[in-house]
Amino acid sequence: MIDNINNPKSAFYNWKLALSNLFENYKKYKPKTAYLLPIVLVFFILLNIICYWFAMMTAFPDLVFSSETGYHYFKVQFPVGILAGLFDTISFFVTLYIIKHALQSTTNFSFVAHLTIDVLIALSATFYVLLIFHLSPWIISLLEGVSEELAQRNILMQERVVSSLSSPLSNWRNIYFGLIMGASAMLPTTIHFYMAINFLFVRKIEDKRLHQ
Repeated sequence: MIDNINNPKSAFYNWKLALSNLFENYKKYKPKTAYLLPIVLVFFILLNIICYWFAMMTAFPDLVFSSETGYHYFKVQFPVGILAGLFDTISFFVTLYIIKHALQSTTNFSFVAHLTIDVLIALSATFYVLLIFHLSPWIISLLEGVSEELAQRNILMQERVVSSLSSPLSNWRNIYFGLIMGASAMLPTTIHFYMAINFLFVRKIEDKRLHQ
């Protein structure tokens, strides 16, 4: 395999080219303003609130429409949206930084090594989602002046995680909810995987068919 990624014969050449085009389009169309950071933050906060309600309505409609719990989960959307939005904003700019340096790579290994960091971001997003839904109800309780031990929530969260891992089918709603809420943070990794599969496998198969 040719290790110089700038060589058109390299297996990763087209992948890098497509990523470069995507990055250039971002720089071309991004808002020309000094307030880009708060704009991105507000966007991700709203996106996560939308994801929150979509996940709640499809996975836990009984809790949403319950007269006992409905108002509680209405209030939970705010710390969830803010905390998740903060994470997504940070991961967004970290991803841009990673892509910028990945495009400066001259070897396949360096290029892939840079983009692999995004996989770590996606994994950390999974655990961060758990942390968000661990802290958000506790934050609401503090604002309402209701005493709730954080240690009790730790035990409850551990039980849910263990239960989801040991019996995923019976806990599909929790797993589904976590996937929906982590979707925005995993988007860069999803794009990288799509590009990798497309240019490393699909394009090779198409090229072979054309040359047959």
